[in-house]
Amino acid sequence: MATNVVTLLRSLQGLEVGPNEAPITVIDADGNWVGSITKGTPVKTAAASGTFTLSDPVVDGELVTIGTDIYEFDIDAAVTEGNITLDVSGSTKTQATATLTISGSLLDGEVVVIGDDTYEATTTGTASGSNIAIDLSLVSTAATGTLSFTDVVSDGEVVVIGDDTYEFDTNDSVTDGNIQVFVGANTDAPSAIIALVAAVEAAGTEEVSAVDGDGNTVVVTGNYHRFADNSIATTTTCAKASWGAEHLESGADATAAACVTALALAIETHNTIDVAAVDGDDDTVVVTADAAGAVDGSLGNAVAVYTDSASATWGESVTALSGGTDATAIEAMAILETAVGVSGDGTYTLVDNDDGTATVTAVTEGDAGNLIATTTTCANGSWGEEVTTLSGGADGTPAVIGTIMQDDSYIYMAIDDTEDSTGWKKTALSAL
Repeated sequence: MATNVVTLLRSLQGLEVGPNEAPITVIDADGNWVGSITKGTPVKTAAASGTFTLSDPVVDGELVTIGTDIYEFDIDAAVTEGNITLDVSGSTKTQATATLTISGSLLDGEVVVIGDDTYEATTTGTASGSNIAIDLSLVSTAATGTLSFTDVVSDGEVVVIGDDTYEFDTNDSVTDGNIQVFVGANTDAPSAIIALVAAVEAAGTEEVSAVDGDGNTVVVTGNYHRFADNSIATTTTCAKASWGAEHLESGADATAAACVTALALAIETHNTIDVAAVDGDDDTVVVTADAAGAVDGSLGNAVAVYTDSASATWGESVTALSGGTDATAIEAMAILETAVGVSGDGTYTLVDNDDGTATVTAVTEGDAGNLIATTTTCANGSWGEEVTTLSGGADGTPAVIGTIMQDDSYIYMAIDDTEDSTGWKKTALSAL
């Protein structure tokens, strides 16, 4: 065959082959086939490959698909059936968080919700139902007023407390709408005070209480500690009695700073969903998922938050804790490499490059590798723009001894019969 090769090369000197022409057959002087030449370049056999790039962070439930295998990052042993688990539960996590800003006072009955826990502002120290108290009783002040008597009362005289009108009665006859304060013949100040206190405690519609004070006085106090009760009017037509002011006084709401402290204490003391709370800057409560709890890492992103207070906000459009993550890209990629080696379908390999990238290569060289799917749902992962499969796989041009291909720079001569491109030898045209 060596003689045929030499003869063929000599025959090709100065020969031009057009790009679309059929192969040219070369024979020697005796009419024997020496070889053929085709315009073009042999395709080199290659394995399909792709690069998966991942940056921080990685979260539970994100997927990486390679071929028929779906890999799922997981921290809570809740993986979709059929998916291959990438256990990142022991990796570096970031905890979910949210910040509640309080600009004024939390008022009685207003709530702050964190997951399954409902915290209720209360100035009495008691919350409704199963709600957790945000106890503002010691950091807010009830409105008060004092009615002082100097002598007896008379039938028909009234004492007004807000919307309630109390009428002293000696003959069991009271104006419609008024609340009876029956004193009978006992119209002296001490008797009138006892009767009025009993009437306020029993029948009033205003949220106040009354007690017999020092001397001949009745002390009226708002049931809730709040500024709003300063608007409760206090007047009387009693000739021998007077109020210290025309309305209750000294009621004060808790400050924003006091509300922050009370709420943070309530969360730290009573929460059931594994979160922590601290006083933040500028009257804020910073709530963070607990690394040791059931809301560790990205699971904390499912913790809902809400408030109905006009003086508090979690931020625009904030409805849950956020920012919880489960692993760094470097950690996650190392775990993916191990999983491919153990559980992959065997049609590809994955090499972690230790820089947040991994190279995936088809095990079998050729065009078929270009059909291996590559996708991801990782928010910070990518196979490349518009890349959905491995690429670059090629079957290669088979070599048949005596066959030659030519391009603008080289002659490629088949020196072995092979089913792929390994039987070709390249020679520069300038060397001929």
